[in-house]
Amino acid sequence: MNFDIPPEIAALRERTRQFIAEQVIPLESDPRHGAHGPSEELRRELVARARDVTHWNALRDRGVTELDRELFESSLQTGQRVLQALGLSADEALTVAQRFKQHNTQLLADMYPHHKDRSKLIAVARQGRQQLEEQMARERAERTERTERTDPF
Repeated sequence: MNFDIPPEIAALRERTRQFIAEQVIPLESDPRHGAHGPSEELRRELVARARDVTHWNALRDRGVTELDRELFESSLQTGQRVLQALGLSADEALTVAQRFKQHNTQLLADMYPHHKDRSKLIAVARQGRQQLEEQMARERAERTERTERTDPF
């Protein structure tokens, strides 16, 4: 019999050790962590990191309300840089990214009550996609109108 730990389990064990060493242990000595647990200020700083929407829903099911969607946030930053490379100003790109984030966050909140009912979830997602397409079309028309006003040629 082979009692060696499979490589994927060994890698998970190492990532877990690293996470504990870098993220959890430093919090144990935080002065805002008292005899009755973390202070409200520290609680607000403790944010669960959701990998994707399914994980986000699972965390919500467990009562976690403060969530950080790491991949989503980095994707927003990349999107901003792409919009700038395509000619939008930094302010315009930031505005577009913020509006998309606001829309997406609201859509997730709207979808959450239905995340265990596939047909309702799909219906809400389709409605959200339609709303986003309409919003983006309005913003595109507004940008075109502003450009035509400032540059008549």
